[in-house]
Amino acid sequence: MTRIGELQKMYPKVHRDIIVKWEMFNRGVQDSRDLDKLSLWKPAGHGSYLSYDEDLTMERLKAETPWRFKEGAVLLPQTAWMRTGLGFPVWRKARSPYTIREIRQGVFAPFEGEEMMDVELFASPKRDPRPELRTSKGTPVQDLVELKRRCYKIVPVRFCEYFTTGEECKFCNFNPTQEDARRTGLQRAVTINPDETVEAFKIYGSEIRLIEGFLESGGFAKSETETSVNVKYVDKLNSSLPYKTHMKLVAEAVTRKELQRLKDAGLSGIRFQMETFDERLFAVINPGKAKHLSRDGWLEAFQDAVDVFGVGNVAAKFVGGVTMQGPKGYSTWQEARDSHVEGDKWMLSHGVFPCMDALRWAPGSPFSRDPANRDKFPPAEFFLDCAVEHDKAMNEHGFYDKLNKFLYCGLCCQGRPYAGEIGILERAGDFATWMSDVVPYENNWLAKFLDSIRQSTTAG
Repeated sequence: MTRIGELQKMYPKVHRDIIVKWEMFNRGVQDSRDLDKLSLWKPAGHGSYLSYDEDLTMERLKAETPWRFKEGAVLLPQTAWMRTGLGFPVWRKARSPYTIREIRQGVFAPFEGEEMMDVELFASPKRDPRPELRTSKGTPVQDLVELKRRCYKIVPVRFCEYFTTGEECKFCNFNPTQEDARRTGLQRAVTINPDETVEAFKIYGSEIRLIEGFLESGGFAKSETETSVNVKYVDKLNSSLPYKTHMKLVAEAVTRKELQRLKDAGLSGIRFQMETFDERLFAVINPGKAKHLSRDGWLEAFQDAVDVFGVGNVAAKFVGGVTMQGPKGYSTWQEARDSHVEGDKWMLSHGVFPCMDALRWAPGSPFSRDPANRDKFPPAEFFLDCAVEHDKAMNEHGFYDKLNKFLYCGLCCQGRPYAGEIGILERAGDFATWMSDVVPYENNWLAKFLDSIRQSTTAG
């Protein structure tokens, strides 16, 4: 029996696709040529990590697989989709027990050794070919605005000030990835020009109807500085199109006054990157963020955010498993689970939607410098236990009905870390249907994608 089969027996009420997502997300997959068929060319400016599990840096990747690099871009694995519209990001991991192989044209499956799992995976749909769009200064539009069909991501500042003082979050390698990328010839600007970014945004927004997106920057030691940068972008972007998009911000905790400034500029929701709720370990894992604001101050900021933006429009991000790292971390995944669940329940009881990333080995991060941390990762049971408890708390507080569906958009985030899949699949069956009441079919790329999968399977 495969590991997925064993987990299905342990969690009979959890949809199989959710189990696949968390196991594959947590364990990664071995590298192979077939992964190139699940990959897209991405500009150097996209993403904050541009790195891989264990010790596979960009520099090493280029040395070993030079065909994955071309001028200004790298071929990166993308989300592997399932028929429910749920997916998982494909992370290369040399010690993974899994591979992904193409079993027929355009259809993939995960393998444990030589045993194929009863799961079909599909590559992200390719966009229609079109001339490369550039701003009036000649900058490729995709270097300024990352487009995910009708969703977008903008990174105004790709630099975290906490690295200069040694106070960065211990699991993070935000700044080292800049240096790693540059060594391969992938140049990424630390900051992008607001006016040129707005121009790029307008170019995309005039071509298609943009629905939602978010801004995410590096860390700032002073929240006033961070807010001023974000307000400038939010205001300019919101006034650049004849229609409004659902715009969110991923940021550090800020004051009530700063929250109001952001809302007045046109922001519709906000997500604070608290990383862990754990009272004992918060400052250990996030020294800079704890110096910026105490743990109690962060919790107060969440409550202020709910007062300003409303219930269902505020989110908290935690990193699942991070409390097991370092000499002060928990020795068992069950202890880490209990700490995480406590945070989930606190957030939901205060009108905040909690979501979860999965800890990855990040070359260049403080935790990665200690080999003793390499095996301190929770199993899939940690994530599935947390997801079950999350679903219970969501139901207890009626949060599935309160959640702004664009806060963690079901069109572009379901392949990313998340803990609402249980209730969403129970209610809607798939993520496209979950979003259908807020996104009409003509704009619902996921619904069209899932229909194309069904049609091709029927035709085959």
